[in-house]
Amino acid sequence: MIVSDKNSLFVGRSIGDFALCVNGKGSPLINWKDKMRIISAILVLLLVTCIPMIFMLIMTGWAMILNIQKFYSTSNWLLFFIGLAVFVLEIWMIIESVVVLKTVYARDEGLPQAIA
Repeated sequence: MIVSDKNSLFVGRSIGDFALCVNGKGSPLINWKDKMRIISAILVLLLVTCIPMIFMLIMTGWAMILNIQKFYSTSNWLLFFIGLAVFVLEIWMIIESVVVLKTVYARDEGLPQAIA
């Protein structure tokens, strides 16, 4: 098993750190062909997961803003407050995920044993 960070949750980061010789550590076990395969696998993962996630967040947030405006102009207060609560929860979810990712990537040892 090739892992550079102990107990790392993000396998792509661990494999990428090991294969790409991050932090000045050499990688004599992996040749350049394997490094290119790992890089292409990470890029495919980004294309398959990150781009659709960002697209869905933008489109659903935009649609919710349009619905909130419509509900406010038609004085439909129940749907207005429900839509506003859903939009606030979406923003809160984005902020919390950014905070968690920053704290996980800031630590060198990865997640604790109980979580990983």
